[in-house]
Amino acid sequence: MKRVLTVAGIFVAMLFMLLFPIQKAVAADDDIPPDSGIPDSALKAPDYFFKSTAKPEYNQNRSSFSTTYPQALIVTGSANYQNWQIGGMWSKQRIDLNSAFTYETAHYFGSRPGYDADGMTFTLQNDPEGIAAYGARGGGLGAYPWSRSGPPKQELISHYIQNALSIEMHSYWSGDTAQFDDMYDYDYPNTKMTGHLGVVRPGETPLTTKTSRDVGHLQYVPLTDATKLSNGKFRPFTVKWTPSVTYKDGVRILGGDLQYYMDGNPKEGGIFRINNVLDYFKSDKVLFGYTGSSGTHPTFQAVALLKMPQNAQPVTVNFVDTAGNAIQDPLTIPGDPGNQWDAAKRRPEWIHKGDDWYQYTGKYTVNTPD
Repeated sequence: MKRVLTVAGIFVAMLFMLLFPIQKAVAADDDIPPDSGIPDSALKAPDYFFKSTAKPEYNQNRSSFSTTYPQALIVTGSANYQNWQIGGMWSKQRIDLNSAFTYETAHYFGSRPGYDADGMTFTLQNDPEGIAAYGARGGGLGAYPWSRSGPPKQELISHYIQNALSIEMHSYWSGDTAQFDDMYDYDYPNTKMTGHLGVVRPGETPLTTKTSRDVGHLQYVPLTDATKLSNGKFRPFTVKWTPSVTYKDGVRILGGDLQYYMDGNPKEGGIFRINNVLDYFKSDKVLFGYTGSSGTHPTFQAVALLKMPQNAQPVTVNFVDTAGNAIQDPLTIPGDPGNQWDAAKRRPEWIHKGDDWYQYTGKYTVNTPD
């Protein structure tokens, strides 16, 4: 009897496997092609980023961390996933825009030019939703408003990342006049086969745009066949910030230049001037990270971390009077190795304490090794 039960048990198990095949767990990083040239790095993406906690009504966040390549984060998944994807990853620490930074990565945009879509953004943001901030999928690249939700309802999405500025890496061209929700690039050159870079403000607060075409670009950099985004390889990508300070009526105004380029070549990118960071972010400290999306063409996109921004030992600046008494709380200045900083540009023109006003004398000392 025991033997009969054993045979019956095996038969039932085999029948169950035929009817309900075991689902093999496939990690997202299996989609990183072995010949994609992902660069080596000692950095581990989970040490620096959170997966977005955004919960769009129609599609879940498809971003993930690679386990095979710890330096990599996956922005959107492969064709094995459904279309109309959205993705997001946000930094665990904020960038201080008072200090310069250089951020070096390598990006994978796909291997099918003219098909891969839609792309991703590198976004600086101070959205009240923090790491839950998101925008529309499709041409909205997970950051901007006014793309559709995708099947089945195809609802127009007005959600967007607030207090933000995005560097766009768009592997397609969203300029289709037949699709009212896909006209982000309508007024710019057709880059369907090559893709383009650019700078986009997802939206002002309150939102003033009403269509995808209204979102527009602050900068638009068409790429060529030689520099197209989707070429099956990880592409070096650099972002640099150089702050500048002016004073108007005694008020300190922080601005700067945001530079971005591919392949180590500044000609494959641009420089965007920000006159006042508060006009964009309402703060001088911002989260940074990635958004991405696909429309009808699921596209695998990934980022490998090479050098994090502001990774030098921070410097503390103390504000004292001529007698050495503190007149303002100390200030910590982050920075990058090799980037110079000037404490004079981090102070107000006047400091008010009690009944006294103090004016900067132009003298300060440092206690750092260099």
